[in-house]
Amino acid sequence: ETMCRDMPQSLPSFLVARCGDPSFWIYSDQKCDGTNNCGDCSDELSPVTTCPPCGPGWWRCPSTVFGYCGCIPRSLCRDHTQHCSDWSDEYSCPGP
Repeated sequence: ETMCRDMPQSLPSFLVARCGDPSFWIYSDQKCDGTNNCGDCSDELSPVTTCPPCGPGWWRCPSTVFGYCGCIPRSLCRDHTQHCSDWSDEYSCPGP
């Protein structure tokens, strides 16, 4: 437990990104990857992180359910499972 807690301090700062809750951290390459790595979406949403808008392979939702934040992969559109809180992934998203 002590080694894991001290890990961010032992890594170069460019490899570490803090989450909305500063006691949590992720590797920098996990920011803006579409996945909720911090647990509170702070790695995907401002004010902690400024990410580009959803790319062409993604669908923007007002909020998502489960592992994603503001966007979901289009491959999840129209798959008969709710991923967006407003169900737009099932009714509005054109699909992959």
